[in-house]
Amino acid sequence: MMNAAVETKPIFVTFQDLEDHRTIVIHAGADAQRCGQARDIWQRTHNLAIEDANPIGPETEPMQTLYVSPSQLDEPVRLYKMADRDSTKRIIVHILGKLAIEKQKRLIAELMRQAPNAEICTGNLGQEADPWHLVDVVKVEQAAEQEENEARRVTRFPLVSGYSGFDNQASYLIKGVLPANGTTAIYGPSGSFKSFLAVSWACHIATGREWDGHRVTQGAVLYVVGEGGVGVPRRLRAWADQYMGSADIPSVYRIDMPVFMAVPEQVAELKIAAEQVKRETGLPVRLIVVDTVARCFGGGDENRAADMGAFIAGCDEVKAATGATILLVHHTGKQEDNGARGSSAFRAALDAEYLVKREAKDSNSVILRNTKMKDDEPPPERAYDLRSRVVTFDSEGDEVTSLVVVDAGREPEEPEFGGLSPTTKALYQAVKQAAGSKDRASKGATREAFKVMVVGDNRPNMSNFSRYLKTLEAEGLVDVSGDEILLIQPDGDSDE
Repeated sequence: MMNAAVETKPIFVTFQDLEDHRTIVIHAGADAQRCGQARDIWQRTHNLAIEDANPIGPETEPMQTLYVSPSQLDEPVRLYKMADRDSTKRIIVHILGKLAIEKQKRLIAELMRQAPNAEICTGNLGQEADPWHLVDVVKVEQAAEQEENEARRVTRFPLVSGYSGFDNQASYLIKGVLPANGTTAIYGPSGSFKSFLAVSWACHIATGREWDGHRVTQGAVLYVVGEGGVGVPRRLRAWADQYMGSADIPSVYRIDMPVFMAVPEQVAELKIAAEQVKRETGLPVRLIVVDTVARCFGGGDENRAADMGAFIAGCDEVKAATGATILLVHHTGKQEDNGARGSSAFRAALDAEYLVKREAKDSNSVILRNTKMKDDEPPPERAYDLRSRVVTFDSEGDEVTSLVVVDAGREPEEPEFGGLSPTTKALYQAVKQAAGSKDRASKGATREAFKVMVVGDNRPNMSNFSRYLKTLEAEGLVDVSGDEILLIQPDGDSDE
């Protein structure tokens, strides 16, 4: 019966086989037995000797033991589980035969890692276990190594010394206008043609065409049409008719529904969409348009910094994953001068920001004014005309039109005091200068006088000479007949 009981014991004992995890006994060294049965016999003999030496209160050891071979203590062999962090209170190690000190140290270090609060002792045949003094040596060496490592630790932050990087050039999608791999906002009141401008930028980037004379970095575009509907596709068609001979713009992709940028699941889906666009076009996604912020804000409050922070964090995550610029189309608040609607955290997160508004109340022209350019000089304020294009016909055969931004910027004609812009006032002065003591001047003489004038810090845009002249005529200040310009109020004070 005894032999049958012995035969059922496992030859190789693992930690899971131990009945009690409070005290662990380990046999190690060149003469230690791999067979669990052989170690049982050794432990029985060992415990009997301890009882003989101390019959009143012997500290005998558990019969079940673990085995660690010398080769297991070689680097970088991974050691199996030998103790439990919480339940193991004492570990007794019997070194049987030769075992290099470095390997003993590695065994101690591993036991300290697995059960940091346990007492580690060394066993002696026929005697009770004693504290293992080599443990103190290992602790001292580990403390010294940790101190040395801390002294040589290197931060993961990108440290840069002095003025290194002072000559780095800002990177742009539209040079000097739209920064690359950043977050930009265009904002304005309702009906200010914000989305038309966003479509214009998107199409120029998708096709690589210059925008208002500025170099463009080509790439695919993903346009989130938060308000849905047919407005954006018709604007895309109008741009294609104006610039592409009606050929489609295959590198612009749309999502015709809101994407809530503060919702992690939707942000993850947007990243998947950007990766799909990249695969299908063979181009990196350079621009992601979110039109509008309000429709893609979800259930949060634009005025709460925490909600706005979550929205911006979603944008930053998409930007980091795709390398694209995020273009946010937003509205002004009740007061245009107070900037974009919502928390100030919105503007703080932007690399560039533009106010977009109509040049005049009912005009088909827009003024683009930079209100923030984080890392470069702000571009000058410019005005852009919008041209109407027939994009389709309805079921009754009537024309359906849309507008397209003509990317030939000019100086704004926004009225100032006296009802005239500075440029128009300068032209009136040029007419008077060319006329001299007379009441009229030729267009040629007026052009020569006008082109050398300074408006603000710049020379006037001569390609808009006729436009400015028509403004003077509409204001009743001149009468144009052929090549002749007649001063109706040669001594007036409209230049004040």
